[in-house]
Amino acid sequence: MMKRPRRQGGWVLVMVLALLLLLSLLVAGFFAEAADSATMVRIDLGQQVAMSHAEAGLQDGIRSLRAAQVNPAGLSSCLDSEVIAGTCASMIVVPATPLDNGTVNELTNQGGLQYQYVIYRRPNDIGNTNRFVIRSTGFYGYTTTANNLVTSIVEAEFDVGNDVKQDQYCSGVCGGVGYGG
Repeated sequence: MMKRPRRQGGWVLVMVLALLLLLSLLVAGFFAEAADSATMVRIDLGQQVAMSHAEAGLQDGIRSLRAAQVNPAGLSSCLDSEVIAGTCASMIVVPATPLDNGTVNELTNQGGLQYQYVIYRRPNDIGNTNRFVIRSTGFYGYTTTANNLVTSIVEAEFDVGNDVKQDQYCSGVCGGVGYGG
């Protein structure tokens, strides 16, 4: 019996395997980049929703001051650091816990936590009995202890009862957002 000469064809298989490995690495890199982009979009969406909720809280705070639904008459001054830490005894927190629409709706459809705002007076505003600070925190998440909770804070100084057009001593926001005349 005669031995058949063997051809050296293994290099083709090695080249095919190397090309498949290279292709799989490129595809894996593409999917990793796509996943990072999707994560950034979700984070940006959460930040936008939290900012929208904070703005709604600020508007609600201004509305409640104008309509005299909250009575800030007895507020003494608070340092900003005390307000942030929650240790200021003389501040109004509305609502007592963040406004919660529950888990029925998606977070992007008014579900979950909405906002909470604080009304206080800064130490240098004691002589001005009408000037208050409203600091509103907007949320994107279902609980304040969630790992993926996103918050946004908006703050404005507000003079109750002063017309922005006539107040020549006004500095900063004075009169709030959305002055209608």
